[in-house]
Amino acid sequence: MDFIARGHGGARRILVVEDDADLRESVAQSLLEEGYDVEVAGDGRAALNALDRVGADLVLLDLMMPIMSGWEFRERQRNSPAFAHIPVVVMSATSTLEAAAIEAADLLPKPLSLPELLQMVRRHVGAPWADDFEGAPKTEPNAPIPAPDEDSRPH
Repeated sequence: MDFIARGHGGARRILVVEDDADLRESVAQSLLEEGYDVEVAGDGRAALNALDRVGADLVLLDLMMPIMSGWEFRERQRNSPAFAHIPVVVMSATSTLEAAAIEAADLLPKPLSLPELLQMVRRHVGAPWADDFEGAPKTEPNAPIPAPDEDSRPH
C-alpha cells in the first residue's frame, strides 16, 4: 500500500498510518471533512515515503502493521533530523506504556471515537488552517469588500 494525497492544499497535513483499509479511509474522510489535508499509508514503509515526499504536521500511527511496524517506523522517524519533530499519536488498543515507550505525543485508544480523534488532532496541530479560529468568517483571501447598497447608506 502506497500513500494518497488528498485535501485542501495549504491546510495542515495529517498522515494516517493504518493497515486496516476501512478504518484508514474512515479516519481520512473525517479529517478531510474537517478541512485537513490527509495522506494515508498502509504500513510504516509507505509512511516514511509519504513523509519524505510531502511531509506532515501530525502522524496518526497504528503499531501492528505488515511490512514495517509502527515501532520500526517511529524509530526511523525519531532518528531522522528532517522528521523527528513531527508529533505522533498512536492509534492502538495497546497500553499507555507501549505508546510512552516509543515517545508518542498521545495515545488514541481503539476502538476510535471520532470526537476524541478530532479533539486530539486539534490539540496537537490546531485548526486545519493556520489562521483559522472559532467564529472567524470564512472569506477568500484579499476578497474585495462589497460596496454598501444605496438603500443602506445613511441619508
